[in-house]
Amino acid sequence: MGAIKEDDVVADEGYLSSSTPPLMKAYVSPLILRALKLSLPFILCAAYLLFLKYIYIPDKFYPHAALMLFYFIPPAGKETIIPLGIASGFSWYLMAISMTVLDVLSCMFMVWNFDLICKAPVFGGWVAACVKAGTKLLNRFPLIAKISGLGLGLFVMLPFQGSGGIASPVLGKMIGMSSWSIAITVSVGSFLGSVLLAFGFYSAEQYLKIDPIFLFGGAVIIVVIMFIYRRLSQAEKEIKGS
Repeated sequence: MGAIKEDDVVADEGYLSSSTPPLMKAYVSPLILRALKLSLPFILCAAYLLFLKYIYIPDKFYPHAALMLFYFIPPAGKETIIPLGIASGFSWYLMAISMTVLDVLSCMFMVWNFDLICKAPVFGGWVAACVKAGTKLLNRFPLIAKISGLGLGLFVMLPFQGSGGIASPVLGKMIGMSSWSIAITVSVGSFLGSVLLAFGFYSAEQYLKIDPIFLFGGAVIIVVIMFIYRRLSQAEKEIKGS
């Protein structure tokens, strides 16, 4: 497989795979379909939050909702939010499920509205940055593209920034996967990665008697070091290229 170039990735209707079944296209108005694609992920997210607030954890809802919000703020990720949640008294399986729900719903929004996101003034630039990062990743690890769905699934399982439900669909589009294949792959990869990570932190606390705060602190240190290293490497390359 030759090197992938950014110019090879075009965000247009020919490049983007359809995510709407033919029967729905035939019987449902395009305007209604678009409205559903834009709103359904948010409706499902609201339903999950209402379940947490009024049924499952009414007394601890707001701290947990704050953790879910922080998940979308770089450089936070599963590797920092999950141990922080466990240290805050939430069960490991609740943290795993919440991270999976966020990944699945954000992936749904991305694959259903990718054409609009690419054309949006702010998000279009973000997608271009993801494509640039994805190009470097695929050129460095061409095996991801060769094994397609399995490669994307393994990438999503890794607890690193950019491997969640928002950026991963961009990588899936780049390697030619259909929207439904991306959604299924990201969902399975996120679930397995979240469960393994959450259970790993829980086991370290229960059996190795390691305080979750130390686990969280260690994860934060690693993430910060990697974030700084990436920024410095990017700055060095820009200086050499100028």
